This record gives sequence, structure tokens and C-alpha cells, in this order.
Amino acid sequence: MSDINEYLKWRGDITFDYDPFNEVDSLILSELAYCDFDHVVLEDDEPTELKTIRKRYFRVHDREEVKKRTVFNGWTPLLLDSLYESKRFENLKIGYFVNRKEDEKDEQFSAVTFELNDQFRYVAFRGTDNSVTGWKEDLLFSYKSGTPGQLAARDYLNHYCKDYDGILHVGGHSKGGNLAVYSAAFCEKSIQDKITDIWSNDGPGFLQETIESIEYQRIKNRIHSYIPRSSIIGLLMNNDVDHCIIQSTGKGAYQHNALTWVVEKNHFVRAEEFSNGNLFLDKTIEHWLDGLEDEDKEEFLEYVFSILDAPGDDYIEEIKQHGLKSARDMFKAGTSINKEQLQKIAKVVGHFIASGSSTIFDSLKNVGNTDKDKKN
Repeated sequence: MSDINEYLKWRGDITFDYDPFNEVDSLILSELAYCDFDHVVLEDDEPTELKTIRKRYFRVHDREEVKKRTVFNGWTPLLLDSLYESKRFENLKIGYFVNRKEDEKDEQFSAVTFELNDQFRYVAFRGTDNSVTGWKEDLLFSYKSGTPGQLAARDYLNHYCKDYDGILHVGGHSKGGNLAVYSAAFCEKSIQDKITDIWSNDGPGFLQETIESIEYQRIKNRIHSYIPRSSIIGLLMNNDVDHCIIQSTGKGAYQHNALTWVVEKNHFVRAEEFSNGNLFLDKTIEHWLDGLEDEDKEEFLEYVFSILDAPGDDYIEEIKQHGLKSARDMFKAGTSINKEQLQKIAKVVGHFIASGSSTIFDSLKNVGNTDKDKKN
């Protein structure tokens, strides 16, 4: 079975003149958005040739060090080599890299612009990194529209694409897919009119009020959504689009890793339906979120992340490395809550358990109705 690396190896010699830009190309650029271009590509750098960017990057970073990275998507800089060696991406340019994390605003945002030629631009938004702030903002989606990251994505398009006159694509993986859709919906109309395709690779959805907005409805027919059959991220919240269900070599939640997505020729291999476990968890989470007030969601979120913040580490990887000390600090923070806070937390957790029971009951009821239909 092939993946995006095999795709570049075996089909990298086929130019866009013979085989137009496709869903696999989109995923490759979305994954490249995870590359740590800091000090290599600056915010106001005009798109620069791949050859130059690659040389700059590996002047700062050692390839062997990159290969040993254990953080999520730490391998993506190696795509620079694969792209450089391919005929398909030989004209690729990279520019306008923005990367910021503001804890006080609960914002983790990064974006980069790729140009395949003078008339084709792809804006890629980074998904969640391994920072505590990044994960916290992801959970804001459950009760808030217009999160700091979403607004930053909209502003990025408005700023860097205002004078661009060619074909415009926007995309991303995970949270990056959500940011791509949001920015395309709420950017300036003159820019929106240039966007032909919006690519969401296992990206979470939105609150119903966003889905029903005039802005979202205006662009929804341009959205391409791809979700592995056992992944849950892309089914979170609401989308109002038809998803392409695809095969992955990963197990369970690990299917979210785009390197596991199965590629055949110039497309992903389709699956017939989502896995039962995937649908069960999705329905449970849906019941859980629908039954909670926004205030309950916000307070629960603040409690969880006050514990994660207790060790003073910015990244999940640092919490793991500090082991016992981090665990001790988080335990101390968790046991310092008052009785009123404890009751609210118990309410949220209890509702989640009840939601799971409700999902099971609904499933059994549907099975019973199906059996009756067969008899009739």
C-alpha cells in the first residue's frame, strides 16, 4: 500500500500539465505546513524557490536530528527533499510563514503560502501542534465561533492574498482544515471569489450557527473533506458537507496521522463506511456536547487546562519528559479545587457517561426497529 511518500517517489515525475492538482497534492502541502520554518521563512518573505528554502532549512537543522524526532509530524521537513527531487514540484515556492502562540489569548496559529506557478497559490494552515495552548484552542470549537486561531486565519488571507490575482486554494490537516474552511467563509468577498477549492483533511467542524450562516453556505460546495474510516476528529461538530471516507493503515485514533492514509495513483483509496466504534464515539460526544451549557463547557475546559498548566510546561512533550515532577504538580492542582468546582466537574463527567448509555440505547432501539421492518 502506498502513502504520500510513495506517491512522490513513483508519480513525482508527472507534471501538473499532464495530471492536474489533486487531493494527494493537497495533503502533502497541508502536511508541509507542520514544518518548523522559523528563521528560515519570514512573515514578509515573498514566495521563494524550494531549492533555496531547502538549503536554508538544512543549514539550520540536521537531517539525522529530524529523523529522530518523536513529536507529532516531526518528520515533515523531510518532504522538502522529496519535493525537490520531483519534477512535479520543481517550481514550488514557499513564503509568508507565520507562527505564533499566545497563551493569554488561547491562540496557536501557523500558516504558510505555497506557489506552484505564477497563477496557482495554496495557503496551508497548520493543525494542532503539541502545545498545551494548541489543544486548548481545539476544544474552544465546542462552544465558540470565531476563536483566536480562526480569526487569525481569516486575517492571514485578507492580508497576504488581497493583491493576488491567480487561482487560490486553501487547506489544512486537523485543526488546519477547520481554519481553512472558516477563513474561506469569512474573508473579504473579493478574496473569497478567487478561491476555487477548500481542502479539509480530517478537520473538525463548527457550531450550527456557523454552518447556517450566509458566509458558510456561500462556500460549502467548494469544500473537499477527507476522513479516515476510524478517525473521530473530522466528525466532531457539524459540517454539512459530504465526506470522502478513506482507508488508512493506522489503528483507531492513529488514523488521524496523514502518513497512514492509503494512496493509489493520484487519489486516496475509498472506504465504504465509517467503523462502528467511530460512529459510537461520535454520537456519544455529540449527545454530551448538546446537553451542556456553554458555561459548563468553558468551566470544565478551564479546570482541565489549569491542571495541565500547573507544571509550567508549554508543550505536552515537556510534561512527558518531566515525568514525576509534572505528575506531582498536576495532582496538587487537581486536589486544590473547592466543593463547588468539584460538583460542576462531576456534572460534566456524569453527563458524558449518560450520553454513552443513551447512544447504546438508541443503537439497540434502531436494531429492534430494523428487525420489525424485516418481519413486516
